[in-house]
Amino acid sequence: MIPELFKSVIGSLVRWALAGLFGWLVARGVLTPDQTEALTAAAIVGASALAWSVWQKYRSLVLLKIALDLPANSTLERAKEEARAAASAKNLALLLALALLLPSVLSLTGCGEPDQKKLLAAAADIYVGLKAASDITEALNRSGGIADPDALLVYRGLDRAGRAVRTFKERVRRLDTITANEKVELLPLLGAAIDDLERLQTEGVTGFKSAKAQADFRAAIATARAGLVTIKVFVAAIRKPAPVPQAAVAALP
Repeated sequence: MIPELFKSVIGSLVRWALAGLFGWLVARGVLTPDQTEALTAAAIVGASALAWSVWQKYRSLVLLKIALDLPANSTLERAKEEARAAASAKNLALLLALALLLPSVLSLTGCGEPDQKKLLAAAADIYVGLKAASDITEALNRSGGIADPDALLVYRGLDRAGRAVRTFKERVRRLDTITANEKVELLPLLGAAIDDLERLQTEGVTGFKSAKAQADFRAAIATARAGLVTIKVFVAAIRKPAPVPQAAVAALP
């Protein structure tokens, strides 16, 4: 049976390793958040079993080496005692190394696991919401469900919001940490995108001839806006230099 502590350590490392990849895939619509959770859980089980198997084989080899080094007629129990004594110091060193390593590993994503998941989901919401709003407008424009001048106004609003998000992404991805000075520059970009989306929610649908299309468009904009608000709240809450959550930044549109 695999010890729970062992599985917990392996699970944390696997989640960190897959966070960026799965965030990118969710943002592009390749995977859903539920699918990433299932795949992550399967990866943790597989990685834990493989790592535990390797560890067990390593312990067997260590036991064999110690047994060969013992005097003739030594018992198996003595060999095991010698192996346990030799391993205890190594295990302590390993645990100390992991205790120091895991906070550093999580800091590479800019936050702990719960915040990291929240920011990745927010980035995915922004991408999915903006794309859905654009697709709805495009479909209406092709079918005559919105007049060309009205469609142009919606496209311009989506483009302004998209440019603000892209500018935020390009500026923050070049940073190692977010400080008070960067907050002054970054927060207005997020605020501008949120303002553009709020205007689209109320004014952008006036030219839509279909009530369903209006509702779908508002829902898509609300999804993107909620993602932007989540990221803005995270940035605004920073009180001291904080590592940039690069996985979430990479998932932005």
